[in-house]
Amino acid sequence: MISTNQYNRALIPFEKTPFELAYGVHSACSEKLEAFTPSYNNRLSLAIALFITSSVPMLLVNIFIGRVDLVLLMLAALLFIVTGGLWIIIPASAQYEAYKHILNEGDKGRELTRSERHALKLAPFYWPLTVAIYLGWSLWTMNWGVTWIIWPVASVLFAAMVGLMGLLEKDRS
Repeated sequence: MISTNQYNRALIPFEKTPFELAYGVHSACSEKLEAFTPSYNNRLSLAIALFITSSVPMLLVNIFIGRVDLVLLMLAALLFIVTGGLWIIIPASAQYEAYKHILNEGDKGRELTRSERHALKLAPFYWPLTVAIYLGWSLWTMNWGVTWIIWPVASVLFAAMVGLMGLLEKDRS
């Protein structure tokens, strides 16, 4: 990810300015996208399956054997499986999004909804604050088995706050 940042400046003209493909290029890219889509879907499915099942070895070892050293070894296996999923999904997603960008498809030009704009305004403040509260509470009490409850509560509260922002905006109008 860090090494790709060197190309950001060169990509700005493609991302910011509209362009039109030469005659025949659009259909050629469409064909390539159509041919690549099944492969992309397969890779995406495989990566998601790896992400979902990555915790299974650690859970099984913890349930049936329970030795701390083996559980830590399975944590390394979990990270290895997640890395494998990322290794599969990142290049496939980059290629798929590149085709979509070249063909000017996708939702990059769509207007954000009011609630999406509210969520984008609230999220940079709300979620770091939630993480800080969670870490402070968990480190203070060392009761990690209970403090996880903050995440579902914070998620519902976030949705409520975005809705409240919408209501307050309507009252001002």
